[in-house]
Amino acid sequence: AVRQPGAFTDAAGLTAAMVANGIDSALVYHPAAINADLADANLRLVSEAAAMPNIHAAWVLLPPGTGEIAAPAILVADMLRRGVRAARLMPRAHGYAVRVRTLGPLLECLAEHRIPALLDFGLSAWGDRTHIDWDGVHEICTAFPALQVALIRLGLMVDRDLYPMLAHHENLYVETSYYFGHRGLQALVARFGARRLIFG
Repeated sequence: AVRQPGAFTDAAGLTAAMVANGIDSALVYHPAAINADLADANLRLVSEAAAMPNIHAAWVLLPPGTGEIAAPAILVADMLRRGVRAARLMPRAHGYAVRVRTLGPLLECLAEHRIPALLDFGLSAWGDRTHIDWDGVHEICTAFPALQVALIRLGLMVDRDLYPMLAHHENLYVETSYYFGHRGLQALVARFGARRLIFG
């Protein structure tokens, strides 16, 4: 990975960037959870965030079927005990399908305990619309209407798929950091309201 100019690499840098931009609090994950030891990265995140009350942890999780992570009930109980606020799912980076058969038991536990699921499909190019599994998003939002699902790093030219999804699923949200389009935010807010957006 290439570090972008001015990008921070530690908690102190994140805090400084937040202060400079008037951001009161942040929900973060540990980048080591992408390609390294996921469980260790999640624990490191909790440890590093403990001293900063305005930094909130989101754990990167995997489907439970292979046993690489704890059983969903045990895992979610641990998340709650440690103050973890959200689950980040990275199907493209970690190689799995966004389907009930793959993620069902985990999503059921998250929904039961009101822990949001952040779906990051790993945008690789601004105009790459093939990275988003819209059928999978529809399937899990339908199966778990109590689960808040946020789409992370959407990219360009997604509105024709996104708008019908937002209209159909009240539990679906959009994180704004990579959501681009001419007056796209204004149009989305006019149609669905600002509550469907997450600043990112």
